[in-house]
Amino acid sequence: MKIKFLLAFTYILLVGCEKKSLVLAELDFSLWENDKFGCNGYRKDQTNLLEHNKDDLLKFSEKEIVSMLGVPNETELIDRSEKYYIYTLQGGSKCNKDNHTITYLRLRFNSLGYSKEVLILTEKHNNS
Repeated sequence: MKIKFLLAFTYILLVGCEKKSLVLAELDFSLWENDKFGCNGYRKDQTNLLEHNKDDLLKFSEKEIVSMLGVPNETELIDRSEKYYIYTLQGGSKCNKDNHTITYLRLRFNSLGYSKEVLILTEKHNNS
C-alpha cells in the first residue's frame, strides 16, 4: 500500500513540475531574425500569432524567451529589478522614415527573470 502511494505521489510530483513546452511553433525563426527591425514585414505579419499566444508566453524565463524570439531590440530596466524586453514588429527606427507608426511586442520580467506581462503596443508619432 505504501509503495502504491509513493508511486502515485512521485507521478503527481513529476507531472505537476513538468516544464511548459515552448510556444510559437509556427514562427519561422530565421525570417523573424532577418526582419530584426520590422522593416521587411514578416514580424508585422506575425502580430496575430503573437496576440493569440500572449497568455502562453507568460511564466517563461528570459533565457527561454530569447531561445524563442532571439535577442530583443531593446532592454529597459525598471523598478525592483524588473525589466522589459522589446521586440520591434513594425516601423523601427532603421526603417523608412516616412512611417510614423511603431508596433512592438513588450515582455515584462519579474525580479526572478520570468515573464509576467506580454503586450503588443502601437505608437503613432507626428512629424512636427
